[in-house]
Amino acid sequence: MQLIFNGSIQFSSDDLNLNFQEQLEKWIVGNGWELNSFLSTELPNATIAPIQVGMGTAIFHPGYKAKRDCQNEAKKRFFLSRVWDNSLPTLTIFMMNPSSADELSGDTTVEFVISFAKNHNFGSLSIINTSPIIKGSDTTQNHFEVDDEQWKLIEYAIKKADSVVLGWGEKGQRFGIPLLMENYPLKELLFQNLSKLKVFDFGKSNYCELYPKHPRPKLVHQRFSVDHQLKNVTEDDLMNLIPSNPETKREKQFTISYGV
Repeated sequence: MQLIFNGSIQFSSDDLNLNFQEQLEKWIVGNGWELNSFLSTELPNATIAPIQVGMGTAIFHPGYKAKRDCQNEAKKRFFLSRVWDNSLPTLTIFMMNPSSADELSGDTTVEFVISFAKNHNFGSLSIINTSPIIKGSDTTQNHFEVDDEQWKLIEYAIKKADSVVLGWGEKGQRFGIPLLMENYPLKELLFQNLSKLKVFDFGKSNYCELYPKHPRPKLVHQRFSVDHQLKNVTEDDLMNLIPSNPETKREKQFTISYGV
């Protein structure tokens, strides 16, 4: 298990901070634990709102580089989070595929869901996806694959959250969900956490009888506001989203699409 700490310590004297990091590292190692990284930031002596002291975490493939020459197999992001107030509930959003947004920088979707979470009194946000492959647009079936690291973080983000928004969209429903179901106990995980599940809204298409809409659709007139009220996912909804036999559902979708 790994822990990430987020908070602040008020010292009664500036002298106490001089060897704090050294003593803390010794204490951690002395307990037989491993310190992966340590970063301290000195704050001004003023009252600071919790929302001003945040933390971001991004977990990419070990070989990932934020450059175009990055190898295709390393273009993966497994997890993204933002924390601004640990005293408030946690929101997890389960979308289709990740962008290159990291622990510091975001994109239009990430910025929207952060604003949405803050507006609904959440103190932290986790983002997971049906596929770890980073893809900005024109996603096809080839951009979906399974990855054990990704699955571990999907489990973690759903179990730890107070609320989980399903928002993987039409292509996530067509390609990502069946693939996850074939390789992992996704159905059991979602049903065990049914009381947490919500959506911005549901959509239907020729390919999908039902799918959870993406938090930030491409078409401007279809986009949601930061004060949008989420819908609860019922057991019947989840039965339609997570069929007992994903192969049967995919065959049905193929028949609708191509008339075979």
